[in-house]
Amino acid sequence: MSEIVRIDPQTDALLITDATPTFMPGGGLAVPGGDEIVPGILAIAPNFQPNRIYATEDEHPHGHISLFSSYSGVEPYADLTSEMAADWGENRIASSDFDLAYLRWYLSNCIGRKQTAWPHHGLPHWRETRLHPEIARLDPVRRVKGTDPRCDSYSALRDNLGRRTGLGPELRGAGVYRLFLCGLAFNFCIGYSAKDAKHEGFETFVIEDLTRSVPIPGSAEAMRRELEDSDVSIISSDQLVRG
Repeated sequence: MSEIVRIDPQTDALLITDATPTFMPGGGLAVPGGDEIVPGILAIAPNFQPNRIYATEDEHPHGHISLFSSYSGVEPYADLTSEMAADWGENRIASSDFDLAYLRWYLSNCIGRKQTAWPHHGLPHWRETRLHPEIARLDPVRRVKGTDPRCDSYSALRDNLGRRTGLGPELRGAGVYRLFLCGLAFNFCIGYSAKDAKHEGFETFVIEDLTRSVPIPGSAEAMRRELEDSDVSIISSDQLVRG
């Protein structure tokens, strides 16, 4: 039997990462089964104080550095690296928000030293960017990430250049010591948020059955190993009880 994890409503918080239609079937960056996590999230939410439930929404302007259409001749899901961009000319940049020199610098300094060129997702004025309607009814504390056109932001706590978003200090100021994560997607935004939360001193849990992964071969398994190496606890929703 799995170990019970008792929730302290005063010091524990739930972080629902990017549970938005853009990452669910029919969305711009659909994660298979992404909508299946919604009932489970609703089931565990009463274990937490309403003001201890946080949620992020991923939103990118047109021309964002993470979108494949910001480049000429780049297909969705391609990994951009500084080595690749070393042979490019300015004509490969199709965005007015950054130039080739900046891209080369960014690719040398962002997490993993690469940027995935994602399909269109989270674009402003799309209903896709807002929380799933059932999740929205929880009235969580909302934070929007990814709006800087010159930097992606997988993590809720730091962008892809390692700059803090302010959520970590906000949680600490609210008296939060343990953070429980669910949402989309396990191998990107959940994983990076969990690692950053651990780095910022929170005891960190990922509720694995309330996540799903972008179907990039090997990436979910690699992220799981990284989380385990970072001492992030990977649990299931049936382990949670209100203390």
